[in-house]
Amino acid sequence: MEVKEGIEIIEKVQELDEAAIQITYDPLTLGKALDYCFAYGRISLAEETIDKVINVYPLEGIILRVKALLLAKRNRSQDAIYLLSLVPHTDNYFLSCVELIGVIFMNNQQFQKGIETFSVLLTQALDPEIKGFVLHQRGICYQYLEQHVEAFMDFKEACLHFYHREAFFKEALVSFKWSVNEGKFWKIKNETQEFVESLKQVVSEYYTYGAYIFSAEWFYFNGDLAQVEWLLEEFRASEYTDQITEFEARFEEMKQFLALYKPYAAVKKQLAKFHKPSGPLSGRTPREGVKGMARWEAEMDEYLKNTQKIREELLMYKAPLVEMNEEEFELFDAMNLIQGDSTPQP
Repeated sequence: MEVKEGIEIIEKVQELDEAAIQITYDPLTLGKALDYCFAYGRISLAEETIDKVINVYPLEGIILRVKALLLAKRNRSQDAIYLLSLVPHTDNYFLSCVELIGVIFMNNQQFQKGIETFSVLLTQALDPEIKGFVLHQRGICYQYLEQHVEAFMDFKEACLHFYHREAFFKEALVSFKWSVNEGKFWKIKNETQEFVESLKQVVSEYYTYGAYIFSAEWFYFNGDLAQVEWLLEEFRASEYTDQITEFEARFEEMKQFLALYKPYAAVKKQLAKFHKPSGPLSGRTPREGVKGMARWEAEMDEYLKNTQKIREELLMYKAPLVEMNEEEFELFDAMNLIQGDSTPQP
């Protein structure tokens, strides 16, 4: 169907009664025609006709989606969302309607309402791919609210339901990094390990790039370059290597970063062996006052003197790491602080 043909169909619909509409046009044809009207500047024509079409085909996603777009354009966002929520999950345009619900909530910065709406949708018996898409939309709302652990959980589950979607894996990785940087790695560590374990079948049977890259990043953050290299070789051997250059470039970045991080981590361990004095009044007996401050200053001077060379060496290794990728450096430092002695090895 061409744009001109679609607009002509809606012009004809204006002249027909509902019985004639049902005999003459199927819902797919009408939905596409209405969409053309909306997209190509004939919005008033779509508005004048769409209620008549809905009376004939009341729960067709392709038609209700256009009605929702018209409502949202008139700042009737809640009405638009309600209408979209009526579309059955068996409808071919259900995913498109779910996506539009997410867009409307995000445009209005109503992220909590988005979470609530998607949560209600998830109570339905959804097909795996549809469930993955709804989880992804809810995860985005969690991200906007900076609830990164919850977002990660949704993206992770979305990946398992719909593992061909590379974007789901990338969003999961973003939320994973934010969770670590916020000191919440312990909340998702076991979940992440189980997730990567479950992806082994995906990477070995389906060669899904998103699964490869998430697994590679997890092994990288744990300093296991051997596993990353294995994934790279597996991906090279597959028939689906459109993104092999991207994967190879990332692997080179990983090697360079870990080669610099290893000596930095070793020096940092040396520094940790020295006891750094606590604050001037903490751990002191009551009424020590100025004497407590003087003691702390003396202890701190001794600490700085004993660790001067180590601290200088630490800064020497830190500078190129920060220059190479400051965000990644902070992530590695956060993970090693949480995991204790698990120093990445290049």
